[in-house]
Amino acid sequence: MQLITLLCALLCYSCKTMQPAVQTGSTTAATPMSCRIAGVIVHIQQGHDADTGSVCHKYACRALVRITSVSECGPGVSAAPTEGDTVAIRFAYSLTKTAIALPMMRPQYPGLKKGSAFVANAEQRLQMGGGSEYVVYGYEAK
Repeated sequence: MQLITLLCALLCYSCKTMQPAVQTGSTTAATPMSCRIAGVIVHIQQGHDADTGSVCHKYACRALVRITSVSECGPGVSAAPTEGDTVAIRFAYSLTKTAIALPMMRPQYPGLKKGSAFVANAEQRLQMGGGSEYVVYGYEAK
């Protein structure tokens, strides 16, 4: 009985000491597998995904981004971008305004085009066969 009481007390204490994600505008601070970046769209890649059920089948989701700053990276990021790098990034909900591409989605994102500046968490995702890609789920246009 004392063991159960002790475990319950530890569980309650650990829940109280957990910190919520830090809000920064419309996106949160970096997660263990992401970097908080600022960037500018250099080129939008027009290829579309083969998956006909994906928003990226109809709308462009990939862009080359010039990194203007990296403010933090989680401990699980193995290849962090650096300021001045140009990297390929996949935007999970497309580069089109979400009011057009995904009208029922909340929050709404304004869309990005060549020359657009933004701040986001770029998550590093490992790819089959080796390598990785960066994926952005939410962003704040600047």
